[in-house]
Formats: sequence, C-alpha cells, structure tokens
Amino acid sequence: MHCLLQFLSGLGPRMSKRLISKTKSLGKKLHTRGEMLKSNLLQSGVYMSLVPFIKIRIPQEDYGSTNYVNKFDILD
Repeated sequence: MHCLLQFLSGLGPRMSKRLISKTKSLGKKLHTRGEMLKSNLLQSGVYMSLVPFIKIRIPQEDYGSTNYVNKFDILD
C-alpha cells in the first residue's frame, strides 16, 4: 500500500517516502488521522488536503483491546 501514497492529494513521491520513513521512526502505530498532525509527520497544509483521502486501518490484533472505544476514532 505504500506505493499508492504518492497519488493522494497533497503528496508526491518524495513526500510519501518521507511520510513513511517518519512513521516508521516513531516506533508506534497510528490510531487516528489526527496523530499524523500531532506527531509532526505532516505540515498543516498537506494534512488538510490529505486527510479526506486517507484511512487509518485498525490492526487486527487491536480488535480485542479493552480500550477499543477510547483508542480509535470511529471516522477513521
């Protein structure tokens, strides 16, 4: 799925590679789209044009989590 990021609004080949490398360097999973902005993965202008087109998938192993409701945004 990484190769498809470059075709989203606001991202290009270089920005998508930078986003992937920054996300991997965080060392944690993203649970909401808002975390992309809070952790400084994207600038606010890029974030605003990207956010309607991106979906954060809930990892299969996190479905059984007790904090499921508090941890994830239902719109993601």
